[in-house]
Amino acid sequence: MRRVDFGIARHFVDKKQINQVILPVQFFGTIILTPYQEVGSSDVQWDESKMNGSNQEAYLSRVLKKLTSQSQLYNDFASSELRINLDRIPLWRGDNVSVRQLREDFAKYLYLPKLSSAHLLQQAIESGLSLVSWQKDSFAYAESFDEENARYRGLRAGTQVLISLDGYGLLVKPDVAEIQLSKERAEAEAANPTTPYLSTGGSSEKLEVNEADPKTAKRTRFVGHVDTDATRFFRSTDDIEKEILKRNLTVQLMEAYLQTLLAQALL
Repeated sequence: MRRVDFGIARHFVDKKQINQVILPVQFFGTIILTPYQEVGSSDVQWDESKMNGSNQEAYLSRVLKKLTSQSQLYNDFASSELRINLDRIPLWRGDNVSVRQLREDFAKYLYLPKLSSAHLLQQAIESGLSLVSWQKDSFAYAESFDEENARYRGLRAGTQVLISLDGYGLLVKPDVAEIQLSKERAEAEAANPTTPYLSTGGSSEKLEVNEADPKTAKRTRFVGHVDTDATRFFRSTDDIEKEILKRNLTVQLMEAYLQTLLAQALL
């Protein structure tokens, strides 16, 4: 039987390299060999699959279609599936893993999903960070880890974050991230309380609010209503002005009151 031995050495497929391998030997066979590994095993195994499609179609296109149809090559990669692999293998390095390390892992280990592009990994990370259910389905992101203070710098989750696969950012386990976020949230609320209670020495004291006694408070606002004749408005205002002055109101209140009356009369 004529055959071609073909395998994907890297999980991120380089289409030019595949073309260089396949096109020179396309005359000799129609069998695709794809390497894979079982989790926890050091043995590399090979999957054989027959080439499909028309001979007029490019070999590269036929190979990619075949691998995709057999779920040996991914053109889509969900953030929840990334979380499953992080926990199952596991790919965590302690409580976190760097984005750069994660990219290297997917390009190196045969037991991980083979992605057609590194961009799929970036999309999976960014979509996972924006999930409302990140504690259950994905992870958190941090710019770096402060070893001296034992905390993550720039820790974020449940929001849109743009990342670089070549950067030094970290994916953080959701339970670890939640502990730090909850602690910092509580510290911020303690520094800026929004309730009328203060914590002093472990006890709560209610803030006292001094309210004016309505019986002794000096009045600063007065309301009145006067019916006026539109044809004799200005004569009526003279009478109103005299009444206001008799009650010892300030000139400012008088002027404001007269302006209101004038506006009502012009309507």
